[in-house]
Amino acid sequence: MGMHTARAGFVRVGVVVLACTAGCGDSTSSTSDPVVVETPSPTETSTGTPTSTPTPVRSPSLIEEGERLFFQEGFEGNGRTCGTCHPAAAAFTLSPAFIASLPADDPLFVAERVPELAGLESPALMHGPRALILENVDGFDQPPVFRGVPHVFDLAQTAPFGWSASLSTLDEFATRAVMQHFPRSLRRVAGVDFRLPTPHELAALAAFMQSVTLPTTESFDLSTLVSTPAEARGLELFFGNGKCTFCHSGPLFTDGGTIDTGVTRRPVNLVPPPECDPPCPPIGMLEAGATRAFNVPTLLGVADTAPFFHDNSAATLRDAVAHYTSAAFNGSFSGAFTGGIVLSDDDVDAITAFLQLLRVCGPGPTARDVGCEGVDGGP
Repeated sequence: MGMHTARAGFVRVGVVVLACTAGCGDSTSSTSDPVVVETPSPTETSTGTPTSTPTPVRSPSLIEEGERLFFQEGFEGNGRTCGTCHPAAAAFTLSPAFIASLPADDPLFVAERVPELAGLESPALMHGPRALILENVDGFDQPPVFRGVPHVFDLAQTAPFGWSASLSTLDEFATRAVMQHFPRSLRRVAGVDFRLPTPHELAALAAFMQSVTLPTTESFDLSTLVSTPAEARGLELFFGNGKCTFCHSGPLFTDGGTIDTGVTRRPVNLVPPPECDPPCPPIGMLEAGATRAFNVPTLLGVADTAPFFHDNSAATLRDAVAHYTSAAFNGSFSGAFTGGIVLSDDDVDAITAFLQLLRVCGPGPTARDVGCEGVDGGP
């Protein structure tokens, strides 16, 4: 497989807006099978501005059931739910600040209380400045890797799933999550350490996850979001000399591919993490010898989902933008693919200012009421 692989079809953004902390839909509707209807969803103009085209939406009752399963169902495992790692109150991701706010008995920390789960997580890396969890992306018989928790916005339009793009359907995504994060012991025996979701539960979970989308139903022109010279300069650079749209193109700001951008070879990833005692191995080298390609994420909501990259190695949005001027990036496959990127400090500031407009919460055309509590820019 090539290091940069585009997904088939054109990525389109859905328009269902679901308040995850409230009831959704009509409880009298049938829950036996997903119902597909056509509603508008954004495509893209020549400037990357979303406009309206049809996309399928699942039945409200199935979405409501999936919401309950997502936040309440533990599948007879260790007490975790999907919402344990994807809390609505933190834009469906985990940040260091959010983890620090949790009580010691939160299910997220079950590996720190149950001896049989001592290897489920690395407490030092989870409680540290990167908020990392463990994933056995190479198989449960192989060493795990450290990963940040991705948000679940726009999953309906961004298959395959996972940072390594190794899961082709949301059924696989949910099943793997139960096996990875919910077991009572690291033997991970189905029917003993957890129960697998039923086909109907998988359909409901998928319907709910597919409903968590950005932006809102209103189409918007990116130029209308710009209000300062720095934001205007950032918009120009994003679609021009910054070369951001080599990978972050389309209405969801992703080309749907996987690519090596040199994140695994950032200096912080080539030395043992200082949080670990005894020392952990360098995080980057665990990722296929620091050469793994990663799923290109959507940038919608990026301003509210720090830290950044698959390993949360960029603490701020500016840190993430600055990576693309680094030796690690320009020496990567992606650096060669783009012909290299050179940006001044002012350019980095300007692109960061533009990306700050693509918010999950706060005022503007992409504002939502979902998961804004405690999120910068939220109510």
